[in-house]
Amino acid sequence: MRKKKSREKQAEEQKTHMRELDRIYRADGRANESSEETQQRHFDDRLRAGAETFDARRNRLQLERVRQGTLRASNWLYLKDEALHYDLNLDYPNFPQIVIGSMSSKCTFCGALKFEAEASGLCCSNGKVSLPELPQFPEPFKSLMEGNHPKSKEFLSMIRKYNSSFQMTSFGTSLPMLNSTGFMPTFRIQGQVYHKPGSLM
Repeated sequence: MRKKKSREKQAEEQKTHMRELDRIYRADGRANESSEETQQRHFDDRLRAGAETFDARRNRLQLERVRQGTLRASNWLYLKDEALHYDLNLDYPNFPQIVIGSMSSKCTFCGALKFEAEASGLCCSNGKVSLPELPQFPEPFKSLMEGNHPKSKEFLSMIRKYNSSFQMTSFGTSLPMLNSTGFMPTFRIQGQVYHKPGSLM
C-alpha cells in the first residue's frame, strides 16, 4: 500500500514538473515569436475554442481577463506614483512597462504601421474596413507643400506657426446654427464652415 502511494506521489510530482517545464517552454516561445506567428497562434486557439460550450468559453475568457488584469496590476505596482518621486539614477527608458518600442509592425491587410503589442485588428478590423484614398491637396496648397511654389521654402519653414495660429480663430458658418437637444453639449451646423482670424491677420 505504501509503495503504491509513493509511486502515485512520484507520478504526480513528475506531472507537475512536466507541466512547469511546458509552461516555461511555451512562455519562452511566445516571447520570441513574430507578430505573424502570434496572429496564427491566436487563430489556432480560436479554432480549438470552437469545440467549447458557450458557458465554458465565457468562463475561460472571464478567468483570462482576471489573470491579465492581475498581471498588469502587479507589473505596474512598483511604478505607482513614480512621476511624483522621479529618481535620476533609474534608467526609465529601459523599463518594459514604459517602453512600447517603435512602430515597426505592419498590418498585413491595410499596411498601417503599428506598435508591436497592438491588437491585430485595431486599424482596419482585419481588412473589414477600407477607407478611400485621400484626395489631392487643392492649389496653391499642393504646390506649397511639394516645393513647386516661389514661397514654398518660407511656407514649409513656418508651417507649424501657421497651423498654430488657427487655434485662436472664431468658428462660424454661412447659415444659422441649429441647437441640438439632449444630453450631449454639441451643436449642428448648416452650410459652409469657416474661421475668423480677426486681429491675427
